[in-house]
Amino acid sequence: MSSTGADTITNTAGWVSAGNDKIQISMAAFAAGNADTTADNAAVDADGAAIAVNIELAVVTNNVADITAATAATVVGGTGWTWAANQAAGTKAILVADDGADTAVFMFTSAAADATILAGELTLIGFFSGVAATAVADYAFIA
Repeated sequence: MSSTGADTITNTAGWVSAGNDKIQISMAAFAAGNADTTADNAAVDADGAAIAVNIELAVVTNNVADITAATAATVVGGTGWTWAANQAAGTKAILVADDGADTAVFMFTSAAADATILAGELTLIGFFSGVAATAVADYAFIA
């Protein structure tokens, strides 16, 4: 994925499938967490619990009605994604949401030292049309 605009991949003929392909995210471009090639503390959030502190990659499996930054910010039980504790301003992480048909990858950059995740803090960096869901193992952080 590049840092200019959002990449869109259309899954024609089902060639992209969860568990079989790697979505490579350049840490030179996005610098999530400590910006190394390990997605530290990567996790799946399926039940609406707050995302643990220090996660560099979170895949949220609650389906979003229509994937945009605004709807992704309210994906968990209508209350929105939140962190389990305050994050420093400037904290970055990769957050992933799907609607059961397509998957969106967002760069989160904290605008304030708090635990909320707002639409304005999410930037779409990748959209996978026809990819119903992904897992942590589908992502690789590269240099």
